[in-house]
Order: sequence, then C-alpha cells, then structure tokens
Amino acid sequence: MNILGTDISDTAGQFDLTQWDFHDVNTDWIGQFDFVYTNSHDHAYDPQKALETWIGQIKPNGAVLLEHTVAHSESGTNELDPFGVQPNSLPFLVLQWGQGKYAVTEVLSPPHTKPNGLKIWIFVIRKLGIAST
Repeated sequence: MNILGTDISDTAGQFDLTQWDFHDVNTDWIGQFDFVYTNSHDHAYDPQKALETWIGQIKPNGAVLLEHTVAHSESGTNELDPFGVQPNSLPFLVLQWGQGKYAVTEVLSPPHTKPNGLKIWIFVIRKLGIAST
C-alpha cells in the first residue's frame, strides 16, 4: 500500500510528507487514489475548492473521508482554522456544493473519542452515479 501525505509547511519533507496546498489540483493525482482522508478541512480558506480538489483525486469508486468533531464547528474558527460547520449541517453543505456530482453517502461513528473526549464522525463523500464496492 502506498500512502501520500501532504502539508503546506516548508518542513513537510522532514516528516515524509509532500509539500502541497490541498486547494491546488495536481494533475498527476487526478483519479489516482482509493481515498483521501483529512481532519484538516477546517484549515481551508475555500473549503468547497478543497473538497472539489479531493473529489478529483479519488478513483471512480473512491471516497473522501472527512473526520469531523464539534471543534470543526463555527465556534472553533480562527485565523488558522477559518472554516467551521456544525456536524449535522455538513452533509447538506456538501450536497449543495456537489450539485449532484457528489454527496455524503455514509456517516461513521468510531467507538473511540478524541483525547479531549469529543465525539468523532467520519463523513464518507462519494461521487454520485457510480456504484460503490
């Protein structure tokens, strides 16, 4: 299994990561991944653009996995985390952005919590019109 991690920091290489802004399309990555996982969508200055980029990176039956907690809500926004949305609103926002091209198809609830006790949801986002396996 090959795993590619990215980070915008110029220190990314020190952690075996590729330096990259997740908003930007890398043509070499289009349609190449089984899944894209992130818990950093709150860092997005343009979350719709970031999600569109991630959707473009997955294979036809792939998925974008967004790890989300209440800390990713509007109340958690700041200069470094400019995007926030309530967990119960996220599927509707994704549906609106996707305009029939992609949507939240599943919400997973791991049995564990974050170290600070926050409940975790994994929002599974898939391209629509493609059977999942």
